[in-house]
Amino acid sequence: APTQCQYPHGCGQGVLVVKLDASGGVVWQRCFNSFDASGNPTASEHALSMTSTTDGGVLVAGNWGNVSATSVCCRGALLLKLDANGLVQWQKALSGGVHCHAGIGKTTCTAIGAIVYSVHQTADGGFALAGAGQQKLAGGVPLVPWLAKTDADGNLLWQHFYSQPYLTQWFASSDLTASGGHIAVGFSHN
Repeated sequence: APTQCQYPHGCGQGVLVVKLDASGGVVWQRCFNSFDASGNPTASEHALSMTSTTDGGVLVAGNWGNVSATSVCCRGALLLKLDANGLVQWQKALSGGVHCHAGIGKTTCTAIGAIVYSVHQTADGGFALAGAGQQKLAGGVPLVPWLAKTDADGNLLWQHFYSQPYLTQWFASSDLTASGGHIAVGFSHN
């Protein structure tokens, strides 16, 4: 579980959150990462988006990956809910597990997950996530546009993958529509 590390010692590849006042002065700053009993980082965590929450806190979103495992495991979307003082209320490390598929002469296993590039709080207190997810296919796990919805505690309610054959695509930004739907924009590479 990510724990708070002390500034200015740094966090390795962790999450840095800074709250500033109206003049740009630092109110507080926090950094987070996962450590083993010896103090060595066990994960690489990246913050890519955040949103203010209705309770005065923030939800930080991005991705994480296990850096200490010797086997193929694990990675996925990272959600970190902070209160108004920057203290952790809860965290979720969403992962798709490991997907193995037969290749030419061998089986290949890949850790699968998602990257959150955009997050918004929804009217019901949950969160809408947009970014890129790895879709499980017979021949691999391509990165495709991904939308997901969680409840107010970060528990995954649904997720959808949107893909076109022979294209690399992802959602870079999103928003909520007045009707309660989602709109997303991103990149496509042939």
